Amino acid sequence: RNVLGWRVGWRKLFFGDTGGLTIGYLMDLVGLLVGTISVYANDGYLLFEADGCSVYGKVMDGIENYSIDSLTEYVGQSFDYSCKVVKNTLLNLLDRISLFVGDYNKDEVTLAFSANQIEVTSKYANETIKYAEATASAGEFTCKVDVKTFIAQLKSQLGDVIEIQYGDENTLKFVDGDLVSVIALLEE
Repeated sequence: RNVLGWRVGWRKLFFGDTGGLTIGYLMDLVGLLVGTISVYANDGYLLFEADGCSVYGKVMDGIENYSIDSLTEYVGQSFDYSCKVVKNTLLNLLDRISLFVGDYNKDEVTLAFSANQIEVTSKYANETIKYAEATASAGEFTCKVDVKTFIAQLKSQLGDVIEIQYGDENTLKFVDGDLVSVIALLEE
């Protein structure tokens, strides 16, 4: 077995014919564990091992098309703006908004960031939440995201208050202590 460390698992991992496990769900699993997590690879399969738990699966076909360098570029990039939100407050808002979103509109919601709040809009609903902490770099920015992906990524964050960095035309970045993740924006 070859130890890969953090360089694996950022794309969708498939487990046999039963479906998949996204990195967000994997991070939920990891967050429940105590101790060191070891990652191994062998012939297109991955094994995540920790105290009393093992997750084993096949690497997604075509993963070589997704360069780790392009992902790490966003992780280290400075974004124009940032805000801090209470994770559960935003999750509750997104759960309500997602009732009015579906395949007919590609699970799309619009996020409108301002100096002290986020407005979340779907075709038939609109809600606003205030930031948990206003930052000096909060500013005006509007983008579209896939609400299901956004919820999954937000759930994978471990803290109660999450920093969202924004202003890039392609991604949003979540910062939760040492955990940094990015989510692609939908095209206009």
